[in-house]
Amino acid sequence: MRARPILASLAFGVLPVVGIFVGAFTGGPEKAALSFERNAIVAAILFVVTALLTYSFLRFSSGGASAPTQAKQNSGRLVGGALVGFAVMAAFSLPIAERNGAPLADLIRFDLISVAVGFAATAPLALLLILIMKSDLPLLRNFRDRQIRLFAERNFDLSFGQVLIMSAGAGIAEEMLFRGALQPLFQGWLGGIGGLVAASFLFGLAHAANIGYFLVSSVVGLWLGWLFMMTGNLLTPMIAHGVYDVLALQVTATAVRAYNAQIASDAGYQV
Repeated sequence: MRARPILASLAFGVLPVVGIFVGAFTGGPEKAALSFERNAIVAAILFVVTALLTYSFLRFSSGGASAPTQAKQNSGRLVGGALVGFAVMAAFSLPIAERNGAPLADLIRFDLISVAVGFAATAPLALLLILIMKSDLPLLRNFRDRQIRLFAERNFDLSFGQVLIMSAGAGIAEEMLFRGALQPLFQGWLGGIGGLVAASFLFGLAHAANIGYFLVSSVVGLWLGWLFMMTGNLLTPMIAHGVYDVLALQVTATAVRAYNAQIASDAGYQV
């Protein structure tokens, strides 16, 4: 039903708008310089970005479970939809960052230390991934099984090349928007920790296929946002995000292929 993705997209689009005006009106007298017009412009931008991202996710990655060959055919559409979303995020992050007085070009510095820290910062995220994939705790096991089914239903059967494309796009575009543009914006209204939490919450909402995925994504967002706060260099969370996504997406694709092979075997498909 086509109306459901549209309504869900509009509902998600309203969330950052509410957050902006709550932050603007609770920021104290020192934030009075933030005019209603500026807030309205930023709110409109975030509404459009969030709604488009949500619709792109729902429209291009939806669909029931199918045979493995059909899943492979649909993976291109999923990657294409994601790239559209990444392009929108990157485009809209630029004017937001400019309005913050911190252009994104000034937040990215290429040096060996930042690169090394970015790779090293992937370790805690990789440990979280291993815990989720290997744990026998009922809570984590149920979450893992739900995620595998969720991605299988959305035909998530990506090649390693597609995983690299998705990971690079997410690492660059999502960090431009959530850490480079939105986190400083929210921190200007809510302070350092408040802005970090608000941006991470919104990052979680953008990945909220279910409550478990929302919580895990929010934790990842907090870690990436903290990296940005500590280093002042957007390159560090970009690298950590991109490398982690390579690991997570490849593990997910492998698990989905195993799940699809089992479903195909049970249904009598030749695999």
